[in-house]
Amino acid sequence: MKVLWFYLKRDFLMLLPVNTIIILLLFTGVILLKALQVRIGEPFGIQALTAAGALFFLFMFVLCLAIAVEAIWKEWRKRTQYDWYAMPGSIHVKLASKLVAVLGWQYIQMVLAFSLFLVMTLWTSSVENAAQIIKGLDVLPVFGWEYLWALLISPISGILIVFLLLFLLLGIPRGWKKVGIIVVYIGLVWVFYPYISIKFEANNTVPYDSNLIVLLAQTSLLQMLIDTLVAVFVYVSVSVFLTRKLEL
Repeated sequence: MKVLWFYLKRDFLMLLPVNTIIILLLFTGVILLKALQVRIGEPFGIQALTAAGALFFLFMFVLCLAIAVEAIWKEWRKRTQYDWYAMPGSIHVKLASKLVAVLGWQYIQMVLAFSLFLVMTLWTSSVENAAQIIKGLDVLPVFGWEYLWALLISPISGILIVFLLLFLLLGIPRGWKKVGIIVVYIGLVWVFYPYISIKFEANNTVPYDSNLIVLLAQTSLLQMLIDTLVAVFVYVSVSVFLTRKLEL
């Protein structure tokens, strides 16, 4: 447990700079939206708020991806990958630490982004429009197991997929091998693409406006099971690569 705690502190602190930049970007985004609203000269309507919400959602997706990338890439950028790999503790402890650190920072950023979106809504729109947007969130408590998928299973699966790609790209210095690995990775993406596209298809029969709520409404136990199996498969692939094929 002490070893895991050591790695957790190390990985959380390693991700602090990039997350500080992300926080500044989020605050800057809110200020720019307020400046745009002032320039327009009237409060944002429902359509403008919906567009801003979609931008926040897309922005957070990209930033969460950046956090996962930074967790691995920074080891090679700072040339600390040798120390990380040789330090005491199993590869599973080291992977678990990076996974928890990325997931923890992503949660912090998502809570901050959601809070700033509410602040932006109240700051840039009329009371009626803000109330309508906030009232639309009343549907969230009807979900249960869907949150397990949205907050744990799906993010872990996504983080591990990013980890696998980065370890393959950074851990194989030979050019011809790297090309072969990329081809295999693209092949796996092509195999899983039909399943991924089904998850993100808009369903016109779902009576919700928010894309996030649509995703929650479409989540099934079978999908959660498949995502879990994908996460396990990718985790095993990462651990096997790190223990047998990694070239530092």
